[in-house]
Amino acid sequence: MKPRLPLIVLAVAVLARSAYADALDEVRRLDSEIAVATWSGDAEWFEENLTDDYMLITPGGTIRTKRDVIRELATPGLKMEPYEPHDVNIPLYGHAAVVTGRMLQRF
Repeated sequence: MKPRLPLIVLAVAVLARSAYADALDEVRRLDSEIAVATWSGDAEWFEENLTDDYMLITPGGTIRTKRDVIRELATPGLKMEPYEPHDVNIPLYGHAAVVTGRMLQRF
């Protein structure tokens, strides 16, 4: 009887890589959606898709919570031009992801 441990380890590694790729794809999709929701002022998207402990760190280092972002989107007269994030990096840490990148946004 041949040892099956290498096959089991390989199967677990393949499944883990697949789950990692799926999670990364999901975070990329959400990152793209959040860009559109931000410049279009879609507060409902933020309400439905972000956890209550969501944090946004602005270029100036200010921390914005989910509630802060939703409140700011409701500011009368706030207008933003569409933008596309670039140089996006998404490391996954267990059940958490940290999305970093660059964008040029005009108000």
